[in-house]
Amino acid sequence: MRHRHKGSLIVARVAAIFAAWLLCLAGASWASATGVASDFQMEQGGPRPILRFSSIDIVFSDSFTPPVSGWKKSQAAPVWRYRELPKTPDDIHSVWARAHFDRSSLGPEPLAIYTRDNREQIMIFLNGKELFRNFASPEDRVQGWYRPYLVPIPLGALRPGMNEIMMRVDGSYDLSIGQIIIGDQEVLQRQYSWQFFWRIEGVQAANYAMLILSAASFLLWLSRRREYELLFLAISGALWFVRDYHYFALQLGQFNRALFSDISLYALYFAAAASNSFTALFVRIPRAWIVIAAMFGFGLLLCGLHQAGLIDVAPIFFGTFAASLLFSAYALFTTRHSRRAEHWMLLLITGLLTATGLHDIGRFPRIEKWDGLGFYIQPYIGLVFCIAFLLSFGQRALRAFSSLEHVNQTLEQRIAEARADLSQSEAKRRELEVAQAIDGERTRLMREMHDGIGSNLVTALAIAEQQNQPPTTIKTLKRAISDLKITVDSLEPVEGDLVALLANLRHRMTRDLKEAGLVCKWKAEPCEPLPWLDATNALHVLRIFQEAIGNALAHSGATHLEIGCHPDVVDGRDGLSAYVADDGHGISEGGMAGKGIANMRARAEALHGVFGCESFAGGGTRVTIWLPYARESG
Repeated sequence: MRHRHKGSLIVARVAAIFAAWLLCLAGASWASATGVASDFQMEQGGPRPILRFSSIDIVFSDSFTPPVSGWKKSQAAPVWRYRELPKTPDDIHSVWARAHFDRSSLGPEPLAIYTRDNREQIMIFLNGKELFRNFASPEDRVQGWYRPYLVPIPLGALRPGMNEIMMRVDGSYDLSIGQIIIGDQEVLQRQYSWQFFWRIEGVQAANYAMLILSAASFLLWLSRRREYELLFLAISGALWFVRDYHYFALQLGQFNRALFSDISLYALYFAAAASNSFTALFVRIPRAWIVIAAMFGFGLLLCGLHQAGLIDVAPIFFGTFAASLLFSAYALFTTRHSRRAEHWMLLLITGLLTATGLHDIGRFPRIEKWDGLGFYIQPYIGLVFCIAFLLSFGQRALRAFSSLEHVNQTLEQRIAEARADLSQSEAKRRELEVAQAIDGERTRLMREMHDGIGSNLVTALAIAEQQNQPPTTIKTLKRAISDLKITVDSLEPVEGDLVALLANLRHRMTRDLKEAGLVCKWKAEPCEPLPWLDATNALHVLRIFQEAIGNALAHSGATHLEIGCHPDVVDGRDGLSAYVADDGHGISEGGMAGKGIANMRARAEALHGVFGCESFAGGGTRVTIWLPYARESG
């Protein structure tokens, strides 16, 4: 919001400065137009005076030689419409102008005649001799009303004292005699160069550049058909070029002058309407298409009335200005809450360009309230509008590029995340394949151990018992079978459930405990699974409990045995404790240092656990192992 107001303030300040400049020029021009009532005005071009004629003698005549009679006094720079002129067979009208000046009042420097705003072909005479013409033959119809002319005066053509300047002007659509100025050639050369640039060269450059931008806009619209503002911008540039062509066109060949003038006149309104239509769609004013239809409909009405002869050209100029002014006010009111800097810039420039119409209306023939800048600003409006569009579109493009960069970054991030997820999924798939392979191999080993080794051991035990083999042999075979069962149990997938693992062990050893006359009590509390409890670690746990239960059976003389587990915390770490407790006579100090205890402690350390073995004074032994839920790496 702050950037929008800052940009709007800058544009507003530029508009205010430009308006103040125009007002200053208006005041100066008004004073110049109303302050002198003589036949000419003497102006100082530095130390060298120049003479601007304020009244002249005129006569309507088709003669190519200066007329002798029929002259009458007229204000300088008069304009006549073709409806007001006497008809001639070819609709070509001619007027002669005459003025006198004193050579001594202009100094000794080389002199020149400077004239502009003559419609259309001109011939200039000095003291009855032709000095200049802008055509080669009478059949050449020159479109030169906006072109300034500078004619140096040969020294031999001047007389001491009074001299006479005559000008013959031909026109087909309308007829006018423009300003006639005589004075120092160097001073007038500067005025001529200034006016020729802004009237001809600048207009040509601006319109050709605008035409290129319009073509680019049209090509851009072909690829973005839904953005009709681009189409209206292209149409606007083309119409402005049609309108402005009469400012710098010199030769029209056989093209009908009246039709050419009408086309130029009508193009003014529709070029402004197309420009306003572009603004309406670009800033997205409410009911934009209704506003566009109303502007073009009003233009068709004006042009129809003019073709029917019901209105002159002035209502079209004023209608163009009024329609643009109303549109600017409506667009500004309906989009005043917009936060887009390019919208405000385009609206302010549209309003500024509409306001410059006052400058050109003031220079309009028959109004002539001032000379202003000495040229029309309107031929530059199209280019300024296209540049404003480029700036506005540039803002939109930068915002689009930023959004695109953000989208690309988001897309790249999502692609990276997808790749990571894919890699993770692939890793999980591979882990699953490995797990399935391991599970399959585990199943195969368990089957082979059960059907092969287990079956052979059971057979050997049965034979040994039938043949009354020594008790040590039978005991060894039974222990081997028990070890095999425990090994097989360790291969069973328990998903880290220690309670289930110990329950299987208790089930396996129930028969041995019963034969030994031990009553086994099961006291297992719910515990969370151990994620790291795989087959290898499960075998360590089972071996520890096998050793503890085996010691209770063989050496303790106990009558009761308790196996259990419960959640426990050691050194601030969460885990679980599993134990085997008996009510036997305990373990001696030598037993504590025995190999069995050492093996159990080593297995507990391999599990990253804590091993404990206690014998109580009243009897009994308790073997405990604490296992963490989360193991440290290493």
